[in-house]
Amino acid sequence: MMRQLPPLNALRAFEAAARHRSFKKAAEELLVTPTAISHQIRLLEEICGCPLFRRHPRPITLTREGAGLFPVLSQGFDSFAAAVEKLKGNKDRPLVIATTTAFAVYWLMPRLRLWRQISDVELEVRASETPVDLHDGEVDVAIRYALRPPGGVEVVKLCEDHFLPVISPTLLNGQACAAEEINRFTLIDFRSKMPNHADHVTWQKWLEAATGNRDKAKAVLGEAKFIRFSEGSHTIEAAIAGEGIALSSGLLAHKALSQGQLVAPFETTLPGMNDYALYLEANPRLELIQAFVGWIRDEMVDDADDPG
Repeated sequence: MMRQLPPLNALRAFEAAARHRSFKKAAEELLVTPTAISHQIRLLEEICGCPLFRRHPRPITLTREGAGLFPVLSQGFDSFAAAVEKLKGNKDRPLVIATTTAFAVYWLMPRLRLWRQISDVELEVRASETPVDLHDGEVDVAIRYALRPPGGVEVVKLCEDHFLPVISPTLLNGQACAAEEINRFTLIDFRSKMPNHADHVTWQKWLEAATGNRDKAKAVLGEAKFIRFSEGSHTIEAAIAGEGIALSSGLLAHKALSQGQLVAPFETTLPGMNDYALYLEANPRLELIQAFVGWIRDEMVDDADDPG
């Protein structure tokens, strides 16, 4: 339903005159003439169908109707001003990023210095496994790992992940290891609570791909010892600590691989899901958001070119 409102100039003229109890002072505040203020108030009185000021004797005073209208308009203009000031302040606040704990720790945090080299905009990273609602205005960009992105938001595909076995070079100790012998090590496993993920990447599937034989893969796993985690980041830490060999996200293990904390002894990989950046086109910081998302995508391309 359309709002039937008087002209904004008439409302502003009335509110200023009522606050100052003077057409002249209202005119000075609004940078117009007292005659213009008087004209706008006459227009508003015609629309309302009643006088809003008693003009004689001076100084002017509000009629009963004017006294009822004034606080409503005054509070409204105060709210408008506060909302605009809040928006103006948004340009100085940090860019708020929501993502998973694993992505924040293993991918984003090691690269924050690179972001600071190209931008003086501060970042606030909120790590949680629970997806956020971008429409509540608290978060500017969400980075999520999924088979397919949600609807109702702008989506940028960042990369396609892959999974591979990783192990501490100290634990491997320079030994050659065939896929059929992988049960020499404790197998570090990851069981995500994410829909469609728990059965998507498993040691059984990796061994089937590596050996080409389902029964052999099952037999190898039947003799293996496992450590299981519900967080992908924990599998990487356990592998770095030499607790066993982990089936890990290549994206999250990239830093440890490039720094030599982990090695990847096998070429066989399994496809993972996709990383997406999500944001709202209506966000007033759209240009900054797109610059940040573009930076992430460029960094991921560099990672793919240099897999460690």
